[in-house]
Amino acid sequence: MEKSGPPPTITTDGGFLDLARSAGLRVADGVVVDQFLETAIPGIYAAGDIAAFPDPITSEPIRIEHWAVAQRQGEVAAANMLSHSQPSPVRTKCELSA
Repeated sequence: MEKSGPPPTITTDGGFLDLARSAGLRVADGVVVDQFLETAIPGIYAAGDIAAFPDPITSEPIRIEHWAVAQRQGEVAAANMLSHSQPSPVRTKCELSA
């Protein structure tokens, strides 16, 4: 019996927005995700610099290019891949300067 490996994982945004778009993901300023960092394709997640998540005030997709956001969103995306339903912790850009 042939084993199939896991699907490919995109881990950086360096030139991958075109690839994400061609794969059918919604792309704005980044890969558009919901509050759980899941794309419009169930089971596909994006986190960090590439993820455009809903602004809690405007609901418009925003990206925050900051190492702390990328680190925390990576943790949240991993938890959600394991079905923990944990929302993204970043609520506003102001939280980074607090």
